[in-house]
Amino acid sequence: MYNLKRIISRKSRTQQTGASLIELMVGITIGMLIVIAAVGTLMFTSLSSSASTDNNRLQQKAELFFRLFRLPVEQAGAMSIASPSGNYEVEFSKDFTGLPTSLTGLPSTTQASAFGVNATGTAADTLNVAYQHEGDGRDCLGNTPPAADANKRIQNRYSVNAATLELLCEGGNAVTGAQAIIDGVEDFQVVYGIKTFPSDTPLDPTTYTYRFYRADQVTNWDAISAVSICLQLRGDSTSSPSVGTLPIGCAGTAMPSDGRLRRAYTRIYSFRNALL
Repeated sequence: MYNLKRIISRKSRTQQTGASLIELMVGITIGMLIVIAAVGTLMFTSLSSSASTDNNRLQQKAELFFRLFRLPVEQAGAMSIASPSGNYEVEFSKDFTGLPTSLTGLPSTTQASAFGVNATGTAADTLNVAYQHEGDGRDCLGNTPPAADANKRIQNRYSVNAATLELLCEGGNAVTGAQAIIDGVEDFQVVYGIKTFPSDTPLDPTTYTYRFYRADQVTNWDAISAVSICLQLRGDSTSSPSVGTLPIGCAGTAMPSDGRLRRAYTRIYSFRNALL
């Protein structure tokens, strides 16, 4: 008589076999490939997120600067309207005489509302603009002008601190001095627009065009009626991917490839109230 329990126990032991060495190595390899793919995806997502954050930050800085920059620049050269004369012709105040000649070094007969300086090489430029105010005006730092300029002039000076990469603004109040508006600024280039009219229609506003010049090419600062600004910003992250051809910066050269995101923003502003 057979022992049924013993036969079943023997069959069970013979059927319980483990994974072979090859199967184990294949399983480990597949697991490693999955982990590598997951780590790569995580790194790519992290880099993409960092680049996107940097790009948004640069865009916000540029928009902030151009918003603050717009009013004083578009107002450059504006004069208050004085009381009309007996024949009802419009007269403008003669209190505004442009930027101080001590600042520009221009002749005292010049009434320039804009004046700039080209830096050497590819360094950032400097821009000065001014307009008349009626007692409640404030400069780019939110300060009222000094007593000597009261009801006469609001002036602003824009420049870049190359050591700290900050774009500075300085109003007419010497006590306040220059203060940073935004950081991460690598370059600030300015060219100046002068209106040109065809000789046959000198008074037709639909026929004029602008020609833009560097500061060292301008011979008549009284004739400036627009400025073109190029602002080059640098991101904070050093791990932004660089793909394809490097973009061109404000100085006309390729931007560095050091893992930082860079963008160049350009705006053109017309002196809408300048009496030119």
